[in-house]
Amino acid sequence: MKHFLLSASPLTPLRGEGNSSGERGTWFPLLLSFLLTLTFPLSLPVQAVTYEWEDSTRVANMLQEARLHAEDQNMVLYFAHQFLDTPYVGHTLEVNEEESLVVNLRQLDCTTFVETVMALTLAFYHDGQGWDDYLWWLQTIRYDKGKMDGYCSRNHYFSQWINSNSRLGLVEEQTGDASADHYPFVATQQLQLSFMSTHPEYYAMLKNHPERVKTMASLERELSGTEVHYIPASLLDKSAEELRYIKDGDILAYVTNKNGLDISHVGFAEWGKDGKLHVLNASSIYKKVILEPMTLYQYAKKQPAMLGIRVIRGLTPNPNPVANGDSPSGLRQNRRFFPSSGTERHSVFLPKGLLRPFVGPEPHSVAPLKTPVAPVGEGNWGVKMEVKRDETDTRVELSSTSANELTSSTKCLTSQG
Repeated sequence: MKHFLLSASPLTPLRGEGNSSGERGTWFPLLLSFLLTLTFPLSLPVQAVTYEWEDSTRVANMLQEARLHAEDQNMVLYFAHQFLDTPYVGHTLEVNEEESLVVNLRQLDCTTFVETVMALTLAFYHDGQGWDDYLWWLQTIRYDKGKMDGYCSRNHYFSQWINSNSRLGLVEEQTGDASADHYPFVATQQLQLSFMSTHPEYYAMLKNHPERVKTMASLERELSGTEVHYIPASLLDKSAEELRYIKDGDILAYVTNKNGLDISHVGFAEWGKDGKLHVLNASSIYKKVILEPMTLYQYAKKQPAMLGIRVIRGLTPNPNPVANGDSPSGLRQNRRFFPSSGTERHSVFLPKGLLRPFVGPEPHSVAPLKTPVAPVGEGNWGVKMEVKRDETDTRVELSSTSANELTSSTKCLTSQG
């Protein structure tokens, strides 16, 4: 494994993204970059990354090749299928004394398989071009609030993973229709997490650092008591119509009855030619990534500790969430919001969970905004950042989008042009 320090300066245009629109070319990208530095808690600071050269080249190649095959493709399953027959190896993230962003596409366990595929999918949908884009998304989904801050900041329990990425607006857990008693999510589980803090000997980075056990126990208590809905194993033989809340490429999380745990395994849903639900996963039984030949129902019958499944769907950006005539053709993410338009008004749509709004009553001053931007409405995906320029200043406004109207508009910065 190689260890590198990555530095991504938010004030430096990335990979040829500089502006060539005349007089505004010098100040406008810098202003937007500065604003995004305030807005985004997730910009990659200098971080340690552990990987092999072939990992980085493979990521770049896969993202480029995906654009040649994207039409009518389920991109989650497209990327997942690229890893078929990859060896199953556990504990690949536990290779350092201190936490670093570990990338290992050559050996996968069930969780790193899901994270790898989701990071590639997010990079693809957000116009990611290569390695640094992938790293940014991998860190975002792997760590609480997208920020790597030591071993305990990693989303170790999958319920943590779901909560963190739901707050960031990247995934949505399916729970059925409440008016129909949540069918088929008719079973509930009250989380009681304690396994890691009570079994630190199984985790090298806890065993060698007993001071972390207390922190882990505190994190476990935060989620414990939460009630979640899941589809019981007995219903997994139902038809695709009855299980219509499960779509190809959804993440399936296996609910377990093991003390102190929530989820025992994860993989991707894939409806087979037999009309039955199967799972594409990094299997500890087959020792590789495989599309399980048994149906999920048949598999569950052989696993007495498996109670059922939770269903988590990755959210992809709506390229035109507000029909106001100036929406970009596609959402550009990953610190790359330099507008190419020559107009004096720009609209950029940001994932709702990736915002940290600030407000400044006086020029050049910023302060945290106490009330968060309102959630977006159904069918829309983000928050509109509108940049306006007139003779006196440049204003950036953040607005949540709800159907065809904008609400909760907040002027967040004024600065002399």
